[in-house]
Amino acid sequence: MSATSQRKKAKRTRRALTTRENRGVQPAKKLTVKTSDGEYKELSIDQLIPDQNQPRRKFRKPALEELAESISSQGLQQPVNVTFAYRGKDGVDYYYIKHGERRYQAHKLLGRKTIKCFILKEVYKGELSITRLLEQSAENNAREPQSHCENIRVVKLVVDDTLSNPVNGSDHGLIEVALNRVARAHGKKIQWAKNYYVLSG
Repeated sequence: MSATSQRKKAKRTRRALTTRENRGVQPAKKLTVKTSDGEYKELSIDQLIPDQNQPRRKFRKPALEELAESISSQGLQQPVNVTFAYRGKDGVDYYYIKHGERRYQAHKLLGRKTIKCFILKEVYKGELSITRLLEQSAENNAREPQSHCENIRVVKLVVDDTLSNPVNGSDHGLIEVALNRVARAHGKKIQWAKNYYVLSG
């Protein structure tokens, strides 16, 4: 390429860059993918609300720091599962975290402004749901195990809820039914749930 051609090319490049800067670079649109169960969407960290009924009550800082390091290095491997909470006066939708509060906390440690989420098509009003509680507890224990106190609380809540709905006015055998439900949800033998129930007394 001749010197003249090189100068002309450089001039065209500078002109293109100047035009782009004056126009402003448009941010990439965040991709939303819908499925039959919900939709994948990148949300602002501020749109997420920790679930007050989440069975995990304490988050160990060393474990969160390890998770944050992993996310920083490898990226978020699984989105946070959320359910619609409400639409604010500002017109922004807010969501309760169902699964993934540790991932949410790790993003906050990293100073991230957004997080990848899967918005479930479930109705949740922020009230205690035993089904949701067991789903959360099972997922927690499969990832970063809950403390004994947290497992005791889950078992007691399930037993109390079961006893509050007796069959034909009788609570005979309902404790066994409740403990079996807890054990199945966690992939454990019923003795595992029984041990925690004994400690709840």
